[in-house]
Amino acid sequence: MTDVSRPSGVLIRTTEASRRLGIPVDEVLELISSKQLPGWQTDEGIVVVPADAVEHRRHQLAGSEAGELIRTPEASRRLGIPIQDVYLLIFAGELPGWPNEDGLVVLPARAVDEYRRHTAG
Repeated sequence: MTDVSRPSGVLIRTTEASRRLGIPVDEVLELISSKQLPGWQTDEGIVVVPADAVEHRRHQLAGSEAGELIRTPEASRRLGIPIQDVYLLIFAGELPGWPNEDGLVVLPARAVDEYRRHTAG
């Protein structure tokens, strides 16, 4: 773990970092150990990482592994729900989504299609 006595900014647990990155906790810990992601152990023994570093890493992963990115209107169409509900799914962490360089929210098409398959009833 990175040895810094007082990290600044919002810190999140590795379980939350795992959820945000879409990778297992073990992989988050591996990223910390290999110094690809900063991390600290609290006095209580909980490993935490800066939320902004996780977001930066998520954008790196999204650019290289997300595949086709679609905007919220297309996600709305594919899911058959209003655009507002797409945003609610993103905010709830049910779907990954982030602003692109133009400020428009994009989502991996693969994640939208997988969500549709898993929620089809």
